[in-house]
Amino acid sequence: MAHHDLLIIGAGSGNSVIGPEHDGWDIAIAEPWLFGGTCMNRGCIPSKMLVHAADLAMSARLAPALGVHTTFDGVDWPSIRDRIFGRIDPIADAGLAYRHNLDNVTVYESEAHFTGNRAFEIGGQSVTADHVVLAAGARSVVPELHGLLDTPFHTSDTIMRVDTLPEHLVVLGGGFIALEMAHVFHGLGSRVTILHRGDLLLRRADEDIRHRIT
Repeated sequence: MAHHDLLIIGAGSGNSVIGPEHDGWDIAIAEPWLFGGTCMNRGCIPSKMLVHAADLAMSARLAPALGVHTTFDGVDWPSIRDRIFGRIDPIADAGLAYRHNLDNVTVYESEAHFTGNRAFEIGGQSVTADHVVLAAGARSVVPELHGLLDTPFHTSDTIMRVDTLPEHLVVLGGGFIALEMAHVFHGLGSRVTILHRGDLLLRRADEDIRHRIT
């Protein structure tokens, strides 16, 4: 059984917990996916880079209405995607390599499961720790819709890395992530349909904003 002074579950914001005050501690990090967490790998950073590309594409289409002579001839989706993740993925890889190279840090590239009080099963190994930080983040929720599991679909975790630009994208939901992805793919040339229960989008937003966006 392995024992550590500190176990951090999740290498997104959890990766920033370790500081000079932990010099001399035996530290472990459990992360089955990419270092850097949701924001860097599948959230706000790649999505905003996609939004910028979509905004440029939409500007090219809309500029003639203002007397600016531009044309829109489509996009090179693989180039857009690869430019974004070609910058992001090496950062995640470097973060993992850096932690692996520290003498006082053990990295478990597996999920952690509680088996008792500060006791865990990680990658088939029993692990205990004096201190535990839970920083596992959030997961996309797949709604229970009849037939959905029999239909190929993406979530916000995967849609930004697809191989080809969808000809037609159906977005289930009317929250801010749904609308951001709808804007991105519509801006880049996909036909987009939003399916939302209710009369107004962005349920938790200001009422005037909801009416304007809808």
